[in-house]
Amino acid sequence: MSKAGQLSQGYRRASKDLRAKVKRLQANPTADNLHDLRTSIRRLEAVVDLFPKNIRKSKKMRKFLAPCRKLFRSTTPVRDIDVVLQSINSNTSEERIQPIVSKIKQDRDPLVSNVLHFAELLEEIDPPRITKSDLSSREIAKRRDKIIRRLVAKLEEEVPIVLGDFRKIKELHDVRKECKMLRYILELFPSDRYDDLVKLMRNWQTILGTIRDIDVTQQFAEEKGFVEDLEGVLTKLRFSRDKMLGSFSSSARQEMSVIPAEIV
Repeated sequence: MSKAGQLSQGYRRASKDLRAKVKRLQANPTADNLHDLRTSIRRLEAVVDLFPKNIRKSKKMRKFLAPCRKLFRSTTPVRDIDVVLQSINSNTSEERIQPIVSKIKQDRDPLVSNVLHFAELLEEIDPPRITKSDLSSREIAKRRDKIIRRLVAKLEEEVPIVLGDFRKIKELHDVRKECKMLRYILELFPSDRYDDLVKLMRNWQTILGTIRDIDVTQQFAEEKGFVEDLEGVLTKLRFSRDKMLGSFSSSARQEMSVIPAEIV
């Protein structure tokens, strides 16, 4: 299939998947359904970013993406709470913690209502229709390669920074986002040549995602004044963070040097 065909197909698939994930969340706003919705929005954005400027900057596309991004932003505080609850439930069953858990769950409810409001707004807007004939395979390949080079350049710059100081929480999060976007783009154009790179990005995304969840839990506990009550949980999480950072460090030091060669 041509690059134009792959991209137009990927766009239709991403748009359809987003609609399905919105309906699933509306029916049952669980942590898993919320996470799946966020992933669906990010995949759609990765697809749209590959379109030529006249399409991705068009009025219709901007009108469609605006509520997608508002919906995504509204899910962030809910996702943080879901991460905190999962961290607590996975690391303790102490009865004395239950009042805190109940309070956190109560805080989630109004935030979910806000998410559902933005989900309804998104449902009112249809995604612009983009067909293969609207696209040029040559221009798509050029745009794809440009984005891949940009993402790899960022990884080459930021990975050594975080390997030198694992306290750089923002930079760790940025590396994870770049791994995610690189993986999504490569998966749009399947090739045996990129299989190992996709697997590496998926592995890093998983490791850094776990680290991110731990950092979110620590920050949440500090902001809400729960550090003392959750000290046992936080101690276990800090131990897990060190272990995951060790795994990432080992992988990054071995694999980082081959990434540019894989994509040229």
